[in-house]
Amino acid sequence: METMDHAFQVINLREIDLNITNRCNLDCRHCAFASHIGDTNELSLATIRSIIEDAAALGCREIHLTGGEPTIHSEFEKVLELILQSGMFTRLISNGVMPRSRLQRYFDIGLRHLLFSIDGMRESHDRIRGRSGLFEKTLSRAADAKDMGYSVRVNAVAMQDNLHDLVPLYHEVSRIGIDTYSVFLYTPTGRNAQQQLNLMIQPDQWREFKTELHSLCQNSTTQFI
Repeated sequence: METMDHAFQVINLREIDLNITNRCNLDCRHCAFASHIGDTNELSLATIRSIIEDAAALGCREIHLTGGEPTIHSEFEKVLELILQSGMFTRLISNGVMPRSRLQRYFDIGLRHLLFSIDGMRESHDRIRGRSGLFEKTLSRAADAKDMGYSVRVNAVAMQDNLHDLVPLYHEVSRIGIDTYSVFLYTPTGRNAQQQLNLMIQPDQWREFKTELHSLCQNSTTQFI
């Protein structure tokens, strides 16, 4: 049998989402990982160091630090220092339920990029995230972060019952000077997935929404992606 040599093109890894813990202080109904406060699964410092080294060897230039809620990893500040020492662009993805002092501490360690998850205005966000008062708290942390000098992105997950809120949310985050606003389409995986298929956004709704947001961004300093 004739054999053939196959040449493979090596493609550099551009970025990774590094899920350091599955523990979370919220019980968001759309969580893809079904994270909750009682989940103690988290990566060790040694494992995280190994992942960073492997990613760097593959050409990775960007790490998104996520979970669960990454800031409740038992050694979060050591994890943050370890990742920042790699020299790669680092963004923390958080629900923003933290005191201002911790944001300041992360800034002092060297973190400069944040993404806060806000899924609509007050009623929608608090309902989706499963606790009252979260909207004001996260929005306040986003404003605090801007004051400290962070580059801040706010991301929302679009569903049938919060889509009406996402243009008003854009106006709200623009008001406090957020750098970037992004919206992801809800994908029913993880917690309650089978019961939430009806929450998916239809293509025509999505096109109409994007057209409206892009038109609003033309005269705003807050970018929509």
